[in-house]
Amino acid sequence: MRLAQLFSMVLIATSAAALAASFRGPRFQPEGMPSTMPVRCQVWHNLPGAQITDTLATDDLEQTPLQTQSIGPLEFAPGFKDEWACSMSALIAPPVTGKYTFSIAARDSGILFLSSDATMAHRKYIAEVPSATDIHTYRWYSSQASRSIELVAGKRYFIQAICKSGPGPGGISVGWTLPNGTFQGPIPADRLREYTGDVTLPDQRVHRLILSLKPDQPPTTQPGIHKFVRGAHVDVDGDSQDLSYLMFMPKSIETSTDPLPMMVFLHGNNRQGYSLTGVEQTGPLRNIEANAKLRDWLPMIVLAPQLPPDWRWDTPGAAQSVNALVEQLCRRYPRIDRHRIYLTGLSMGGKGTWLTLEDSPQTYAAVAPISAVDVRPDLAPELLKNLPELHIICGGNDNGFTAGSKRMYAALKPALGDRVQLTVFDHEGHGVWDHFYPTQAFYEELLKFSK
Repeated sequence: MRLAQLFSMVLIATSAAALAASFRGPRFQPEGMPSTMPVRCQVWHNLPGAQITDTLATDDLEQTPLQTQSIGPLEFAPGFKDEWACSMSALIAPPVTGKYTFSIAARDSGILFLSSDATMAHRKYIAEVPSATDIHTYRWYSSQASRSIELVAGKRYFIQAICKSGPGPGGISVGWTLPNGTFQGPIPADRLREYTGDVTLPDQRVHRLILSLKPDQPPTTQPGIHKFVRGAHVDVDGDSQDLSYLMFMPKSIETSTDPLPMMVFLHGNNRQGYSLTGVEQTGPLRNIEANAKLRDWLPMIVLAPQLPPDWRWDTPGAAQSVNALVEQLCRRYPRIDRHRIYLTGLSMGGKGTWLTLEDSPQTYAAVAPISAVDVRPDLAPELLKNLPELHIICGGNDNGFTAGSKRMYAALKPALGDRVQLTVFDHEGHGVWDHFYPTQAFYEELLKFSK
């Protein structure tokens, strides 16, 4: 009887402890305290916005995190009500040698870095969530999955995932596909080890970028569309990539010696690669190729750079690469009129348009981002105050793209006045660029402006 009573008391005590733990919620500790959980999660509160790339580009995350928590597995969904950001860091311990694919899911946005060893110094961008997903939806955007990465059993690799959440439910989760095809999401705690060094945030701003044109692809002086597959090489803080680009040369290149304007076009998502086929089949290049009347009339060069497979336009260095490519081509083609260089892009390329413009506003005479989210609306007025012309275009039913376009217009109107326009197509969604790129009027409007 006494043994039964003792067993009952132990059972009641155990249940009470479990119940109390279930109501205890997240347990935040001072940074550096030992923990049995392998993931260090740093948290910042009351940070405006929902885009992690924009947050990294400011000084917001340089302040000391308000909270640091040890967690496991590689997932964080705290239920905060404010606008917050977090960084999860640990060491990955691969169970077998082979090729792994990493996946990230986040609300509202997230970015994933992996090092080639156990040090933070060698981390590189591998995947990103550009806009909100459910935190267990790992394949909604192609950018959420990394390329295949060779890992060695017994070796440790530093991993860092960063999330930015707007108001309301937010969170982040990281999964991986093992060499045998098994998917684990989130990555369990037993595949992770503690990282004991100091953890800092990656700097979205690029410190060193070198871009060069390939000498084996000489310039062209013939009218038509010309492909420069892997025609440029770029090194961004040690990340070396080849860039392909496409150029349309107008008929007037043969019939006149006058300087020629140039329009730069930035493609949307899922057009990355090296073949340039995807770039040729979208936006203005598709219309130039299909419409002989437009092609024969168009009096400007069109440059369309293509991102390499693992990049987006908000990948560190991508926007700077566009401006470096423009500069190199202006040197290679002295007939490019530096006073009449224009910039446009659609969807992800619309965001790239903002990033490229904000990196080098003095380069462009007129700019038209189409179906783009907002990018640093707090900084844009000062950066773009001298821009001759800006035309923001979006659909009225395009969720965050509509809201972002309107935010940029509201932010820039006081600084630019009549030099900024906003066109919203009511009851339309994402593909409103088809109202513009096929028309002669779109290019005529750009050609009115000069620096």
